[in-house]
Amino acid sequence: MHTVSVGQWTEISNLPLISTPGEGFSDIIFMNDSVGIIPYSNVILRSTDKGYTWDTVYQEATGVCKYSKVEFYNEQVGLARTFFGPMEGVRTEDGGLSWEVVPGVHNYESFDFLTEDVILWGETSLWKKSLAEPWEYTLDGPPVTSLYMFNIDVVDQDTAYIATGISLWKYMGDDSIVLSDDKSCGDVFFPSARIGYYTDVETIYRTIDYGHSWDTLPFTNTLNETETNIAHINGLYFITDSIGFLRTFQSTDGEPYDIGVLWRTMDAGSTFDTVFNSINIPVDNYGNIASFCFVNEAIGWVLTTKGHLFYTTTGGGDEYILLPPTVSVQHAGSLSLTLHPNPATDQLFLEGLASYPDAVWSTYSISGQAIPLDLGNGQADISHLPPGIYLTTV
Repeated sequence: MHTVSVGQWTEISNLPLISTPGEGFSDIIFMNDSVGIIPYSNVILRSTDKGYTWDTVYQEATGVCKYSKVEFYNEQVGLARTFFGPMEGVRTEDGGLSWEVVPGVHNYESFDFLTEDVILWGETSLWKKSLAEPWEYTLDGPPVTSLYMFNIDVVDQDTAYIATGISLWKYMGDDSIVLSDDKSCGDVFFPSARIGYYTDVETIYRTIDYGHSWDTLPFTNTLNETETNIAHINGLYFITDSIGFLRTFQSTDGEPYDIGVLWRTMDAGSTFDTVFNSINIPVDNYGNIASFCFVNEAIGWVLTTKGHLFYTTTGGGDEYILLPPTVSVQHAGSLSLTLHPNPATDQLFLEGLASYPDAVWSTYSISGQAIPLDLGNGQADISHLPPGIYLTTV
């Protein structure tokens, strides 16, 4: 038995992993509040019921291709790319119901649509490619070259921003200029032509003048006295000029070891609050946050590398914790517990555990901080706690 609904998120699907070492889920996109696409291993998955169920709509025959990223130009036209194998891209023109191979063989490290039939894509250089004909060419002007091109965000068919491993570039109709040099840029997103955001590992920057100048936003990447890093891939997304989401994770030598944290700003980056914050969830069971997607300021999804899909209709709500899996109760259809009074001010009583002497409980504040509370004798003194909402797990 697992706790699947806490705070403002519900776990609505647990997709099966294909048992191949090193493989995991990496991306998710919803075109509207019902229809979504997940590229995974050599298949494309599609949902029409908000993510509760998924069907395989495309399977690469050889099993060699590994699909890991998907983008849509509109609700009908999309492209999924591979990261391993023959490097085939597959395209849909019917909202993901059917897919066909794109002419040419390429490693799309990052890409976005310039038009319905042309993409801008980066490997170690920046290219344009037709999805209808087998042609591509490098761009004129100063070359955009980097060991990594983490993200490309197209504003219109003549303007795009490219976050590379060493700098931030602006593409302008077959030409390009550098906007920020000697800085590792993780993600970039422009919700409108004039206003945009980009990140490095610790900092978020904002422009209100088409990228000509950038202000540093007052974001602190420390949570519960633990420093987190801003994700390079699937790290930043804005619904409007002022409402957006950011993903961070704790790391050891650059590798994530917790499930991750999702932050939200409602004021153009002046403040960020956590809306998805894991506490005591074993990363071995859930994996890390692989990707997140919002179709408006309220409706969104979080997908982990091990296929756990969470859903919100409130933008994640206020700060909260996601509870760990609960312990199964053997040989009993249910376990009746009573925690009273609720709300309480001085004394808290827990009844129903007399037959379970090995039960373990934990209490947390609404911000995720563990609260030392001894309920071993069925009651606890809470008079010293400040007023607030507290969660107790058994």
